[in-house]
Formats: sequence, structure tokens, C-alpha cells
Amino acid sequence: MLKRQSWIVLMVLALVVALSGAGLAGEAPMLRERVESGELPPLDERLPVEPYVVETVEQIGEYGGTLYMVAQSLAGFGTDMHVLGIEPPLRLSSDGVTVLPNILRDWETEDFQTWTLHFREGMRWSDGHPFTAEDMMFWWEDEVNNPLITAAIYIREFQNAQLEMIDPYTVVMTLDRPFPMFEYTLVTQWGYLGQWWRPKHHLSQFNPNYVPEEELLALAEEEGYETIQQLWRAKAGWSAKPFDAGLPVINAHKLVEKRLDTWVWERNPYYWKVDTAGNQLPYIDGAIVQHIADAETITAQVVSGQVDIEVWHTSLDNFSLYRANEESGNYRTLMWSSDKGAEVMLMPVHTYQDEELAEVFQDVRFRKALSLAIDRDEINEMLYFGLATPRQFTLHPSSEFYNPEWAEVYVDYDPEAANDLLDDMGLTQRDSAGYRLLPSGRRLAFTAEYWPSEPETKTPMMELMVDYWGELGIDLALTPQDRSLNAQRAGANEIALNLWHGGHVIDIEWQINMQPPLPSSGISWGPGYNAWYEDTGSENAVEPPALVKELYDLADELRVETDPGRRMELGQAMWQMQADNLFYIGTVGMAPYPIIVSNDLRNVPEEALWSALWLHRYHPEQFFLTR
Repeated sequence: MLKRQSWIVLMVLALVVALSGAGLAGEAPMLRERVESGELPPLDERLPVEPYVVETVEQIGEYGGTLYMVAQSLAGFGTDMHVLGIEPPLRLSSDGVTVLPNILRDWETEDFQTWTLHFREGMRWSDGHPFTAEDMMFWWEDEVNNPLITAAIYIREFQNAQLEMIDPYTVVMTLDRPFPMFEYTLVTQWGYLGQWWRPKHHLSQFNPNYVPEEELLALAEEEGYETIQQLWRAKAGWSAKPFDAGLPVINAHKLVEKRLDTWVWERNPYYWKVDTAGNQLPYIDGAIVQHIADAETITAQVVSGQVDIEVWHTSLDNFSLYRANEESGNYRTLMWSSDKGAEVMLMPVHTYQDEELAEVFQDVRFRKALSLAIDRDEINEMLYFGLATPRQFTLHPSSEFYNPEWAEVYVDYDPEAANDLLDDMGLTQRDSAGYRLLPSGRRLAFTAEYWPSEPETKTPMMELMVDYWGELGIDLALTPQDRSLNAQRAGANEIALNLWHGGHVIDIEWQINMQPPLPSSGISWGPGYNAWYEDTGSENAVEPPALVKELYDLADELRVETDPGRRMELGQAMWQMQADNLFYIGTVGMAPYPIIVSNDLRNVPEEALWSALWLHRYHPEQFFLTR
């Protein structure tokens, strides 16, 4: 039997044993008062049999205080959620290598197809109700497999899967094929849209398996929703972030109040983690999060010291501004390393609805020409203070699949070679303004449509791209747009050139769905190919050429392959195809990422990796305030 544990896990278990013998040390004063008044049960009745033991970064913390944070969208993911409320089933070690217990105390498999998951006995939701395997069964049977709530199962490997409850603290998930990366889905906050269980005792009142549909429709209409699904999303949230202040959670903090522009969070009295001295976490009592739509206003609040921590709305182009205001703002600027294979990656869309342009984009000579025309050293100096790495888009060097040669292909600034490639394609005719002409006689012109955030350097970088590619005789226009509109148009093959940050290239991320190097359904180099591959019946589906089908075949084999050697061969073959074909065109990558932290906020690591796993690997529940 394959036990997914390590010496780190054993150390954690040893700490649990030590704590159980020594007794529990402490709890927040605000909770002790509620215990003394009879409002809450004693601490030993609120913690599980084996609480998770967190090692603090600097020291055992102090209880109390309120965090002040800002967010551009309270409804979406931002700094608030990553500090206050992500608890995946399993956890990744801070070095990004080892999978550790978290909500699940243990897990095992023999064949990568049948997975046994063991819950922590005695855990409770934030309202005190027991948290058990029943809550995972409710999520699976009454949400994921309920067509009135869920249109399709999100992870393809879970289609036709079976979930069985063995006892209140054990479930077995049986897949219809091996899925070696299953435990990785249990680590990421996006594993299953951030959800693996739901508070059955609370949400069953909004579920059509427990309440007649007509009653739920009436309730939906009363609250301003049109469907049962919309009502469910409002009450349950669509991800790990709660939208309803009444929703019980198992996170360190719970949402208690939603105002128009402010959300208020408060500590969860039943939180199931302790520090090495046995003190119940979190240390911080709560948080106030203010909605500010304008990015410049957020930056102004950050540098004036009105924000305790900001990890979401920072940018390296503000680095000098951050440093200049550290003393007056009473904060420090931490420069975490980044997992980005490209700070911005460029994706000419092979399935673009304009067939003539799509044919040009599908020609690898065109993509190589675009890459060779980019002056990455200039981008690095102008936008990243020389701190990024000029590179092609590929895996992060930490990946066991990584080949350093892939980062070097077609990255040298060589406009002459780029022009030769376009000439070789037959694009030799030009108009009076010097722009190349397509075979039809039209100007070689297209538009980059993009959401101008994540990162904020997209627009200044693309302004440089207008010049770089203009020198080749390509007429590039720029259209920044709202994120939702951008995704909608991308999925419909209506965007010629997509761009996004080039993350998801550490091993624990890319292997789950392999996008990259595969295209996705939205902002990618081939959304039409993805629609064909997923076989959704979408009118936007485009059958891919043999080369792209080969890439899909490699991915299909890798998903189920259990032999490590063969997995290595398959994974490297996929990324070799990216290096040879430049489906994604890289710019610069792995720029340091600025984290702004109040000098009053402690136990935040000075050095860390900023990735799509964000903060939760660093246990923000052990952050504490000294003011």
C-alpha cells in the first residue's frame, strides 16, 4: 500500500502527541470570555482529537488585533481570502516539494485509482456543528452530481467516479481510471473550485434534494434570483470564498458582515489548528476589508500605511514608490521569488474566427518571427528593473521535467531573422505605409485584447510590442477590456491575440490539467481546439491538425500513467513540443514579486515563493499583530 507520508508528516504527528500529553495551552481572550459566560464550550471540546500543529515563522504569536486590507473585488479572490480563508484538504510544504496533511489527517492508495481519505476526528464547523465525511458526501451527491446545481463535473477524472463513506471519518473515492495527480488536486485552492465539502446541516435548506423545487424557486424569486442554481451559488459561494455571511466555514476566520463596500471577518472559535505551544490559532481576531475599485487608490492606501498586508494588487513597476515610503508608511517591502514562466505570455490564436489570419497564426514561422522581434533585455530593464529573466515560456526551473534549453529557444533579439521568416512565408508585399499584406491583399493587422491586470505591466509591455512588431511590418492594435468580457470573447474565438501571465508551471500545478502546454477553453492559443477536445458540442469547436492532436494524445497518456520513468518521457515530450512550436510566446519571467507588510504584522516569511498556491502554504493563521 502506498502511503503518501514523509518524515515531515511524522514530525507533525510527534508534535500532536507531545501536545496531547502536555495539555492545551491557550485561546484568544475574546473566546475565553465567551467560554466563561457559557456561550462557548471549553477549548478542549472545540478542537479535534489531533489538531494540526503549525510551526511559527518567527515566534509564538500574540492574540488580538484587526487586520486592515483592501480589495478591487470583494466577490473575487484577493488578499483577504489568501490571508483569511483557504484550507485545502492537503497542504504543500513551504519549500513546495512535499504534500502534507491538512484537513485530511492521512490518505492512501494502492493503484492511483482508489483513494482512501481520512478526516480529523472531532473537527467542527464555525457554528460548532460536527464536520464529518457526511459533508463530503453532501458535496458530491447533492451538489456535484445534482444537475439543478452543477451543469458538468469540473475535473474530467471525476466523471463516472464513485464516493463511498466508510465511517464518519473515512471516505473512499474510486475513479474509473488511474489519476496519479489526484493528491495534487487536494493541495491547490482550485482543486475542485475550492470545494470538497459543504456544511450539510446548513445548506440542505437550499438544496432541491431536500426541499421541493417550487419552494426553492419561490425563495429564489424573493431574494432576486431566477434559478435554483443562482440561489445556491449565493448561499454556498462558487469557490472557497464564502459569499453569505451566514455560511459556516472551517477556515481560520469567518465572514460576519457584508456592507456595500466593506466585508468584516472574525475568528472562527472552532478552528482546528494550534501552535507548537498548544495555543489555538488564529492569533488575529478579525479583519476589515474595504472595496476600492481603482488600482491607483489602492496603491495610495498601501504606501500611506493604511493597509496591513497587500499581496494581490502590487506591482514591480511600483517598487521604487514602495521603498521610498516604507518609513513613513510603517511597512516593509518583501521581494518574494516568482514561479512565473513568463510575466506576460503571448498567444496568437490558432482557432481565430478570421480564417486567413488563423492560417498565418498556425504557421510556426510566424510565431518564431514574433518571438525573435521581442527585445527582452529592454523589457526587463524598462519594466522590471533588470530583475526578471529574459526567457521563453516554459516550465519553472524547479520542475523535475525542466530542460534549461527550452528557456533559450528564439529569445535572442534578431529582427533580421524575424523578417526573413516572414518573407519565407510569402508575406513579402507591403502597403504604402510599409505594413505587410496578407495573400488576400489585406494589411497584416490584428488586435491584442486583454485584461490589463495580473500583471499591470501588460499594457506598457504591449505598447513596446506594437513597436517591435511594427518594425516587421505588422500592424498591432491594443484593446484592454474587462476580464469577463475578455474571457467570453476568447472562448468564442473572437480574439486574435490573447495574453496572460505565464504561471501554473510548477509541477504541482501543470500536471493536474496540463493547461499549459495544452490550450484552455478561454484565454489561450486554441480555445476552439479545446472545445473540440472536450467534445462539448460547442459551435466554437475547431478540429485541430495532426500536430495538436499528438499533443493531446501525450496528455491523455500522461494523465493515467503511473510509472515515473514513462511519466517523465511523456511530460518532457509535451514541453519539447512547446519549445519547438511556441504555442505560447514568452517574454521575461520569474521577476521578484513585491509583498507589502506592516511592521506591526509578524510571522510573515521574509523570503518565499509567490505562486498560484499563494499564501496558504505559509500558514497565515500564525500571522500576528504587535500593535
